Amino acid sequence: MGDVPRGSDNLVARAYDNDSKNFTDRVQIDFGLTVDILKGLTFKTTNSYNVTNKSSWDYSPRNERTITSDGLDTFSMEMSRSSDWNSENYFNYILDTKGHHINVMVGQSFNQSVDGFELKGSAKDFPADNYRDIASTLNSTTKNVEGALKVKTTSLSYFGRLIYSYKDKYLFTGTIRRDGSSAFGRTNRWGTFPSASVAWRLNEESFIKNLNIFSNLKFRIGWGKTGSSYGDGSKSIAQISTSKMYYYWWNGVNYTEQMGAAKDKEIDTNLHWETNEQTNWGIDMGFMDNALNVTLDYFIRNSYDLLLDRNMRPSTGFTSIYTNAGKIQNKGFEFAVNYRKTFGDWFVNVGVNGSALRNKVKEVGDPIFATEASKGYEWDNHSIIKNGYAIGSFYGYRVKGIFQNQAEIDALNNASSTGKYQSGSTQPGDYYYWDKDGNGYINADDKDIIGNGFPKLTYGISINANYRKWDFMLYGYGVYGQDILSYSAMSLSSIHNSTGEFQNCLQEYISNAWTPENHSTKYARMTVSDNNKNTRVSDAWIKKGDFFKLQNIQVGYTFDWGMRIYGSIENLFTISSYNKYGDPEIGTGRLNLVGYDSGRYPYQRTYSVGISLQF
Repeated sequence: MGDVPRGSDNLVARAYDNDSKNFTDRVQIDFGLTVDILKGLTFKTTNSYNVTNKSSWDYSPRNERTITSDGLDTFSMEMSRSSDWNSENYFNYILDTKGHHINVMVGQSFNQSVDGFELKGSAKDFPADNYRDIASTLNSTTKNVEGALKVKTTSLSYFGRLIYSYKDKYLFTGTIRRDGSSAFGRTNRWGTFPSASVAWRLNEESFIKNLNIFSNLKFRIGWGKTGSSYGDGSKSIAQISTSKMYYYWWNGVNYTEQMGAAKDKEIDTNLHWETNEQTNWGIDMGFMDNALNVTLDYFIRNSYDLLLDRNMRPSTGFTSIYTNAGKIQNKGFEFAVNYRKTFGDWFVNVGVNGSALRNKVKEVGDPIFATEASKGYEWDNHSIIKNGYAIGSFYGYRVKGIFQNQAEIDALNNASSTGKYQSGSTQPGDYYYWDKDGNGYINADDKDIIGNGFPKLTYGISINANYRKWDFMLYGYGVYGQDILSYSAMSLSSIHNSTGEFQNCLQEYISNAWTPENHSTKYARMTVSDNNKNTRVSDAWIKKGDFFKLQNIQVGYTFDWGMRIYGSIENLFTISSYNKYGDPEIGTGRLNLVGYDSGRYPYQRTYSVGISLQF
């Protein structure tokens, strides 16, 4: 099975030994109503309410699998409750007269999400393996119980839309939204977001129609604004926390530790909506009676008043503040090609789509650094937001090569004012880093922007086919030109461990690493101590992340009497040179960490069979 790092449990043994259960109770209520009021005028309401209760427990028996473990058995329990309420209500009016088509819609929507509460408890050291009671622990100091009421998030929107067309040739759409969110304070809760678009269906013009080429040809121009609030109101309201807040009280004999409470983060009381403003130009083309359709779009999207964490001076007592800061610009091109045709008993529908995006930070003030999590090995602040570069660009050292002999190292050390270029322990086989500022030695000032994680092209392909009673579906997607700053690759490419012990390493690196007999120019030497810090964040750990993933494939058969049976496989395979480090489809959900891989379990493959009936 291989080794695990010191202090880490064997995952296979843990899976076999542990006794755990997870329970989820979910109730969903949906209600909708459509009322025809007058000719052309309707009212529609759709509502849903969901309640989810989750509970789980886990028991880990006594074991001595790790050298740092206390070997005690552990029992933990957890429960939570959440709810979600959505309501949308609108009036819709349609009028068609003398070639004019008018559609007016006004409405309102409401959403409320309540995390409810969360309660956790755990303890160690129980009288016997069959105990599932935290209070029964033999050592009360191991008992830990925590719980809290969670945040309620509410949003309310009013909106209107006008659609006008003349002979389905000249088209106009205008919308306006007034959105409110509890994520902001009372003075900045609301935002107004308009949009408009015009289109000209050229295939209805005689000078195009007479060409007998296009079955559809439409030119489009659009402009609009949208708002983003990102999350709950906890980031706009000052909060008090007891976390790590203690004071010492003199009781007449000695000092006793007492829990305290204090403000746990700085708040921007002027927090407001992040705004995205986009302009796009597009063209839709149809050929062969619309059997073949092509859509092309070019867009420019400016996002300003970005909601993000900014670093603060240490003298404030806080490390960061969540605030509105900066402006970024995205420019891109999107395309979609679809072909659908019936050939006797066959029906085929094939679609291909793709997009290319260029991202640049326009205004952000001082650089903003980001760390996915404190990993050690000098990997803090591995991403940066800086004017003129892509958001979340990689930030680290540049590798010039690998030292091949001691003479190279001595020459640089002798020329340095500090007597050493990198480290007094640098040896042949270590990485040779670029001295960015030219001062003769390597320090944090030599870190540079070394790339970004935005792919040059994102694409997808879908195939749907039917033959008599058989049906087939395939969907895949991928990226081209993606770079990944890979903590995972670093961890799997070195035997260095923070405990000073050996850890697992890919065979490729062990077999091809620099040695006195093998003067590799690609892989540094294997070292446990790593005094040269070859594992620090650098462009040595930027890997190509191009991939194609066959996400879903399904085959089904429908009987004459309405029953359909089918089988499907999700996440069938991924083609990528990055597979040896993990799944190249990475992402943390944070825009300032695009293209960063901290290492994780791969996505699971799912096999499904099913039956559907129609009555």
